[in-house]
Amino acid sequence: MIEASERRSVEEAEGFDQITERILTLIEAGEADQLEGEIAAYLLEHRGEASEYLLRGVVQFLGRDFEGAASSMGAANGVLVEADRPDLGSLYSQVYIKSQVMLPKRKRPAVTAGREYYQRNIKDLGEWDGCLAAEVEGAAWPEEIMLLEYWGGHYFYYSGGQILLLMNEQVKSDIDTQIRTRAPFAFGGIASGQEIRYCLKEQYQGIHGMRRIHYLFEKNAARIKALLHLEDFSAALRDQELIIFGGREQAERMREVFGSLRYPPPHFTIESGEKLSEYVEEIKGMMVLAGAVETARGYYQSEEFGRRQQRIAAGEVQPRVMIITCRWTTFLQHCAKDFEKAFGEAGCETRFLIEDNDVQTLSGSLIWREAASFRPDVVFQVSHARASANYLPGELPFISYVQDKCGPILDLADLSDYVTGQDLFVCMLQEFKRYLLSKRVKGVQTLVMPIPADEKMFYPISTGEAGGEEYTADIGFVNHGNIEPEKRFEQFLANNLGVVEDKRLQAKLTAVFTNLYKQTCLEVDQCCFENEMLDYVLKQFEGEIREKGFHSLSKLVTNFYIMVYVLANRSGYLEALDKAGFDLALYGNGWAEHERLRHCSRGPVAREGELNLVYNFSRINLSINPALSMHQRLSECGLAGGFMMVLDHPEDKDWLPVREYFAEDKEIVLFKDRKEMLEKCRYYLAHEEERREIAHNMHERALRERTCRVGAEAILDYWRHLLSPTV
Repeated sequence: MIEASERRSVEEAEGFDQITERILTLIEAGEADQLEGEIAAYLLEHRGEASEYLLRGVVQFLGRDFEGAASSMGAANGVLVEADRPDLGSLYSQVYIKSQVMLPKRKRPAVTAGREYYQRNIKDLGEWDGCLAAEVEGAAWPEEIMLLEYWGGHYFYYSGGQILLLMNEQVKSDIDTQIRTRAPFAFGGIASGQEIRYCLKEQYQGIHGMRRIHYLFEKNAARIKALLHLEDFSAALRDQELIIFGGREQAERMREVFGSLRYPPPHFTIESGEKLSEYVEEIKGMMVLAGAVETARGYYQSEEFGRRQQRIAAGEVQPRVMIITCRWTTFLQHCAKDFEKAFGEAGCETRFLIEDNDVQTLSGSLIWREAASFRPDVVFQVSHARASANYLPGELPFISYVQDKCGPILDLADLSDYVTGQDLFVCMLQEFKRYLLSKRVKGVQTLVMPIPADEKMFYPISTGEAGGEEYTADIGFVNHGNIEPEKRFEQFLANNLGVVEDKRLQAKLTAVFTNLYKQTCLEVDQCCFENEMLDYVLKQFEGEIREKGFHSLSKLVTNFYIMVYVLANRSGYLEALDKAGFDLALYGNGWAEHERLRHCSRGPVAREGELNLVYNFSRINLSINPALSMHQRLSECGLAGGFMMVLDHPEDKDWLPVREYFAEDKEIVLFKDRKEMLEKCRYYLAHEEERREIAHNMHERALRERTCRVGAEAILDYWRHLLSPTV
């Protein structure tokens, strides 16, 4: 057997086209008896694994050894590269297909694998829709369909028309216009089966696991049974990336799924067999909740709601808080969950809305329904505000905990039309307050507050407690990593500037950002800030491009800052520690991709449980943030009783100065550059008692000021003052 590295493709087998033509000529002339000898002679001079299998299969087929022919063609399929697979009309494809058709069902190569696929698929279908799974199990195999192997996988063969069912090229072209989006797909029947298979293999890869959903509408249970033999769809069924509506209870299942208001309606339809238009219109009707809208609007315009606001403002009752978040950023959902708990501890009734899986969407109708039934006094969202749900009543206040610059706030130059007098913006950073003020949010409606933490999740652990050994290190750092900064910059250029159609502009942008990279990322000890970078970039552009392209340039700078500069800055400090010989432990996704630091990677840590161990058993915990010195890690580490060293910045530039929240050298230790970091790491590793005293003081301060309960109560107290003038 030839090893994979030595295999030759059909195209590389010299004279293969000629021997193929010779075979066809002999068959047409009725001289097939000469084939075996001529093929044997050819193979004496031309060795190539794929071509040998293909030619042997032809000989076996003509000799009516159909099982051997199917086996040889299957072996060729295993070594052929995709570009060399014969087309449907070729001699070899026809031999591959017809040899299987001639076999009894139990001997067809696809049948065994198909049964294995089916067993996995039917199990996961049953978990989602037991009634449909039972109906499919009881259905007979559709006699007009055979399951065959073909180049690249399993396919259906329609015996009535004696054709292999392939995806239509126009259909594929239409699919390709939508395949890179998250737009939900709908299939009207199983068609060839290849359409569903192709779409699932080309699944949308969104941030942090966001996926596209695919709906199959097929009433015929026997056809669904055939589909479940075609491919292993079990993961897609389990994760609801593929939802099948079929059988006798199809309508009821549709009402259950779309009536939840968590599954988006079909956006792109692939029609085959029964038409989808009626289904799509029916689904849209299921997702319209006029009654809930009217109920909610009526309540928020009522005297009852006005009186309740008065009582909340006076502190007589605690508000009902509806927390809306999403699952595609773990930090955002964790923070939202912490605050739900904290609001509850403060006496508030809460309702928490989040997607259950990676294909769901919290629809506007769902928010209306929850508003009508729960009647919240305020909506709380992390990094989103009224602009993200501006359809809700203006009388319903929003509290936003701004922890990132994200849309639609990011995209709007003026927020004044998206803010009412009762809305509050809690800013993680001073910089975010400045950012909001520039978008015409009133200063009185902003409150700066570092991210707090849950003292029941982060707490001191005695040094002798079991389980901490694997988290013990001289220095621990927690944050997601990535590839080396220079490679990350190349990705930034390709992803952000490579799509610019104006080549002259693209060249200038590339030059400007290359200079920016050299000035900011190659000198680690020189801290640079996003507003300074934006000023530099804007100075390079004048006139029309600057005026009309301000927001585009601003976004590019933000992307550069987050994707390139922050990584480069952290990498420089961490590489210095590693080179100095410290026992450095890096926690988080991505560090294994960093060639120079991968040996320090200890992988991701679970927020509940493991992260507390990291803070407790790292002798020194590091916080390296090039824009701010006060970070959520300090709240967590302080509550955990860990010792923290923090990268310092000039207070006039620091987005959130740590000295306002923890005392230098008494509760935390600061360093301004790599040299000072190395010196202080050596000192505090050698002076354990000083290290322990500072950690203890930080813990006491964090318990008083940095818990989520304290944060929630401070937010509610401030928000009540915004209610007072309006009631």
